[in-house]
Amino acid sequence: VLFCMATSNDGLQWERPKLGLVEYRGSKANNILWAPARGESNDGPTICHDPEDARAPFKMLYYGFGGKRVRGEYAAFSKDGIVWEHRPEPVLTNTGDRTNVMPVRDRNGRYVAFLRHRNMMTLDLARTVWRSESADFIHWTDPERILRPDLLDDANTELYGMAAFPYEDIYLGMLERWYDNPDVIEVQLAWSRDGRQWQR
Repeated sequence: VLFCMATSNDGLQWERPKLGLVEYRGSKANNILWAPARGESNDGPTICHDPEDARAPFKMLYYGFGGKRVRGEYAAFSKDGIVWEHRPEPVLTNTGDRTNVMPVRDRNGRYVAFLRHRNMMTLDLARTVWRSESADFIHWTDPERILRPDLLDDANTELYGMAAFPYEDIYLGMLERWYDNPDVIEVQLAWSRDGRQWQR
């Protein structure tokens, strides 16, 4: 998976800048920020903006796998959001392939990621949402389960992933509910006072 960049002044009309960073099909006239090594792949890159960190105000978390890589969450850091320094070793190895880092620090000054557990299908018999946090974006806590299907969900429903962010004095989450028959994902609103106990 290639990491690419698009820009917009209004969130509606988007442009793909020619960054000149990565050669693709014989040209660097493209919007590619980074490409993994041959045989490697990535999933779910999301970015936290941390303006208090002058050295690396942009921080990325994503799931990496394939090739010689250890499966897990990888971190990258950038001063301008364009040129990225990727850590070669994963920061978490007991997660799955869906990553959503909160776009800013939480109210306690922590970085927070909503992701999957590597063993969720054994533990929960379904896709579920887990939470991990970090003080430095490198050392992350063991994921804790925060959302799983309950009695209000249809039998064929799984919780595919969730992006969340602070809003006033609460946190809002855009929870992806997946129905396997038919194959449909819908977004459901979730909310929390502390980022751990969620209502939907």
